[in-house]
Amino acid sequence: SCTPLTSNITKTSGSVHTDNNVVNGVGVIVSTGGLPIIGASKTTSTPLQAAGTSATYTIVFNNTGSVGSCPATNVQVKDSLPTGFTFASTDAIALSGGATRPTITNPVAGATTPTWGSFSLPAGSSVSLTFTANIATSQAPSFYKNNVTVTSDAGGATSGPTAAVAVTGKPAISKSFTPAFIATGATSNMRFTLTNASPNISDVSALAFTDALPAGVTAVNGTSAVCGGTLTITGGNALSFTGGTLAAGFSCNIDVPVTGTTAGVKPNTTSVLSSNLGAGFASNTATLTVSNAPSISKAFAPTSIVSGGTSALTFTIGNTNTTPLNNVTFTDSLINM
Repeated sequence: SCTPLTSNITKTSGSVHTDNNVVNGVGVIVSTGGLPIIGASKTTSTPLQAAGTSATYTIVFNNTGSVGSCPATNVQVKDSLPTGFTFASTDAIALSGGATRPTITNPVAGATTPTWGSFSLPAGSSVSLTFTANIATSQAPSFYKNNVTVTSDAGGATSGPTAAVAVTGKPAISKSFTPAFIATGATSNMRFTLTNASPNISDVSALAFTDALPAGVTAVNGTSAVCGGTLTITGGNALSFTGGTLAAGFSCNIDVPVTGTTAGVKPNTTSVLSSNLGAGFASNTATLTVSNAPSISKAFAPTSIVSGGTSALTFTIGNTNTTPLNNVTFTDSLINM
């Protein structure tokens, strides 16, 4: 059983003497059953996250003292989060083995050193505490870990540093048309560039995006393996890419020939690029301009003249497009004139 004993402490010539059991020369209350033994650990279920997302942690603290020892009272846990991480929510608190929570105080959103009030831990009991922390959108890619400190009236414990979370930037997608100006019926190369740029510290997988081509632009249906994934084109205008992989610091191109079937300005943007890091961002808007060929006609006025006479030759150039045509040229070889 837990039987408190009072320790009488005297000090002689700089030494501490007692007539009862004293722990570390400081504790005044001990027990016939032994002292509480506090342990602490911290883990994460989100070891790889992108900046601007969140990380989930679980802290477990317990009393492994012998049966009959005094309970650990006024047990408090403090987590000094890494710089750039802020408390978001408490997800779960599980008390087992007779553990109680005499003082209930929950951290506020945005806290950098969350605490949860006080707990009481009999021998053999434990507390499991799960919470979520937000990661700043400007967080630099790196590994982030920290200590958890647990204190009580009978001592404490410190974990770690453990529960490392690797923060990496999200992969990006861009697109372009080359050439960006074509005639009706001509072909342009549409390129998607997937980038997992430095200083990202982790490979990414499950890369996926879709792209609906604008009206008047078509591609050949089919399936191809590229960038570690599969590109599928259906209906002549629906593109879907899935299962892509990309090493940290690398990029990969996906090239698709497209044909302009009607004249006009054809802006095009992909869907959001997703990966094992979650949803990322859509591409830039790339524009393909498809133009009908200019028309040209010629006429003489007058159409009949005597030898040595003069007639005016007029060339009429037409543009039926909605956009200007530049660098229009032509030649005409006048014969017998």
